[in-house]
Amino acid sequence: MQKALLWNWAGVQAGVARSIADWQQMMGLRPVEFWHYADQQAARFYAQHHTVVLDDVMVSRMSTAAHHVQRPVRTDAESYVQIGLQLRGWSNAYQGARQVVSRPGDLIVFSTDVDFRVDLSEGMGCVLFLLPARALGLSDEVIRKQSLAVIRGDAGLGLLMARTLGTLGDDLATLTGRGATRVVSSMASLAAAMLLREAEQRDAITSVGIEDVCGFIDAHLGDSSLTAQRVADAHFIALRTLQYQLQREGTTVSRLIRERRLDRARRDIGDPHDTRPIAEMAKACGFASPAHFSREFKQAYGVSPSDYRRSRAATTGSVTTRTAT
Repeated sequence: MQKALLWNWAGVQAGVARSIADWQQMMGLRPVEFWHYADQQAARFYAQHHTVVLDDVMVSRMSTAAHHVQRPVRTDAESYVQIGLQLRGWSNAYQGARQVVSRPGDLIVFSTDVDFRVDLSEGMGCVLFLLPARALGLSDEVIRKQSLAVIRGDAGLGLLMARTLGTLGDDLATLTGRGATRVVSSMASLAAAMLLREAEQRDAITSVGIEDVCGFIDAHLGDSSLTAQRVADAHFIALRTLQYQLQREGTTVSRLIRERRLDRARRDIGDPHDTRPIAEMAKACGFASPAHFSREFKQAYGVSPSDYRRSRAATTGSVTTRTAT
C-alpha cells in the first residue's frame, strides 16, 4: 500500500498513471489523505485524471482500472465532503458494517471525518467534487448522516447536481475563468440544498418505535450521561424527529429515561434476593447521587426507597409464610 503525501496547489492538471504508485502520487494533490492500492494479482494498472483546484475546492474527472481507495481517520485535518457522480462502472463503499453500491448516474457522498473503503470496478469513471465542510453551512449532524449516502441523480436536486457535475466534467475550463469562484459558490449552495433535502426525507421516512427507544435506554440505564441526543444518534435520526415521534406517544425521551430508571430501581429494591445497598442500586440505574435518587423515588411512589424495601420484605415474608403453611 502506498501512502499519499498532502500538498495543495491551484490550477489545472491532467495525467496518466501506469502504476498504482504513480496514481497515488498524482492523487496526493488533494487536500485530504487517501490511500490507493490494487490487488497483487491485478492486471497492468492504468488511470487518468483531469483536475481543477481552486483555493480549497477540487473538481476532477477520472477513470481508472479496478483498485481500492481507503480513507484513514485524521483528527488533525480539516473536514471535507466529497460528492462523486458515477459515470461508468460501479463503486462498492464500506463503513463499518454498512455497505452501499453506486452505479452510473448515482451520486455518492463521503465525509472525510469518517474512515471508509471503496472498491472500484474495472473501467470506473466519475466526476468528483471535493470541498470543505464549512463551505456547506450545514450542521455536523446533517453531514454525518449523509456520509456514505447514495443519492439518485435522475430526480430533484440530485438531478441538478448530477447535470452540473457532468457538464463541468466535460468542460473543466469553466472553472478557470474570471467567474470560477461564483461557479464554485453556486455548486456549494446546490450541494448543501441537496444534502439537507436528503436528510429531511430520511427523517420523514424513519420511524423509531417506542419499544426500540425503551430497549436502548434499558441497555444503558447505568450510564449517567445518557441523553436524548445520544438516543437519537443511536437510531440515526435527528433529535427533533425523535422528540416529535415520542410526543405523538404522549411522552419524551427524558421522561422515558427517568421512568425506566425508577422502574428498574424499584424492582431491584423490591427483590428479596438482591442485598445490595440502595445507594449501589441507584448508581447502577444511572442516578447521580443517593439524595437525588431518594427524592425522585419518593416523588414517583410516595415512599422512600428504604421504606419501600422494608414494606416489600414484610409482604414477601408473609406470603412465604402463608405458602409454607
